[in-house]
Amino acid sequence: LVNVWLAKPTEGPSETKSTVSAGSHLERGIKEMMKGDWFLKWRREDHPHKRFFWLDRKRWQLYWSKTNDIHHFVSDWINLQDTIRIESDVILQCVVGSKDPVTFYAMQITGIEGKVRLATCNKEKFELWYNTLLKLTSRYRRAREAYLQQYGLSPVM
Repeated sequence: LVNVWLAKPTEGPSETKSTVSAGSHLERGIKEMMKGDWFLKWRREDHPHKRFFWLDRKRWQLYWSKTNDIHHFVSDWINLQDTIRIESDVILQCVVGSKDPVTFYAMQITGIEGKVRLATCNKEKFELWYNTLLKLTSRYRRAREAYLQQYGLSPVM
């Protein structure tokens, strides 16, 4: 994969409005995230590599690894309780040997100690993971923002 063009960041896919369907959608999202799935991860803007991501619900951490053996090989993680914001955008990648760019749906999770950027060309998978992460971290993000505003501080990193 070469030649990355970033589109303007968006607010992400719309969230489900029905309380009943939102609850079942969240449970489905959590189950899928606990199983894990492959995404492209960016270390630098132009250097994506394939990583396996999964959710540890007990620790509220999102892990990633070079392999899908979640019990032995952890590369790194981000603590979801420390999430400051989650942003989404669309990335167009030119694939070597192909004339047409491929559309990837990307999200960047920014935490207190760092950030991780991941993407997939599967829009349904992206929306499930993105919306689930938004819901799982919303309470922590709101509490942190309220605390910082109380002291006149900015939550932006």
